[in-house]
Amino acid sequence: MPQDSCFLDTTCHLIVLDSANQGVWHIGKPNKTFFSQSYSPPNSILTDSLNPYPPNSHAYFDVLIPPFNGLSSVISFWHKYDTDSLRDGGYLEVSHDKGLSWINLAYEAQQTPYVHVGGENLYDQKDTLLGGIPGFSGKSDWIETRYQWVFNIPVKTEFDTTILRFHFISDSLSSGKEGWMVDDIRIFFEDFAGSVSPGIDKVNIEIAPHPIQTETQITFDNYTRKALRLELLDLQGKIVFVEEGIRESRYQFHRRNLPAGIYLLRLSDESEILATQKLLLMDP
Repeated sequence: MPQDSCFLDTTCHLIVLDSANQGVWHIGKPNKTFFSQSYSPPNSILTDSLNPYPPNSHAYFDVLIPPFNGLSSVISFWHKYDTDSLRDGGYLEVSHDKGLSWINLAYEAQQTPYVHVGGENLYDQKDTLLGGIPGFSGKSDWIETRYQWVFNIPVKTEFDTTILRFHFISDSLSSGKEGWMVDDIRIFFEDFAGSVSPGIDKVNIEIAPHPIQTETQITFDNYTRKALRLELLDLQGKIVFVEEGIRESRYQFHRRNLPAGIYLLRLSDESEILATQKLLLMDP
């Protein structure tokens, strides 16, 4: 899983500040009451490092997600916010065509050909700001948000750069609150180069068809004749599916109600892990 990161200790090559943002977004050491320290000191990107956020603001910064080979990209970041609830706050938009068109992440799964999975600690369509825009509002201490795109076909290197835009908006009233602070931005890529496990595994796993919509056949080469345990783990390492007592060299997997996304398939017997394999579920 190749990755790129911005810890904001120095100028980050992934971040582009809006040149007309009224100086709202700063990269530096926070020096406020609630925003007293970055998640990874010394620096973060925040709505002013000293003062409350101003009224009548609409400022943004962009995170550039480079082209890649593969089926999936994931962005994660740590952030905290302090705003007038249901009025001021932050929201995220994405563009997959170098900024020609934009869509709020709350709507992307419904309106694009990309499969949206993950969305851990993201707002939803009911969490609205001024003007009915879905976004983060109110007050929250440090929280990690993750968002993942899984594409219908492998993405080529010439695929247009994806841009994730962090917006901050405020109404005409001065709140005296501190705004939004973001740190530790990470980008991960998954390529799914093949469906066969590396040779270091004691049992080779073949999955066909793959990616999976409703069901697939999982074949275990070098079958050990022992009772096997098959597990699926999500991106946070949580076991979401278990099948025990497998005694054949083939297993017919049914996805049931598992959401689309990337999982780790893990095969073990009573004494050790025999193999691991990435597995991709697509929307039917």
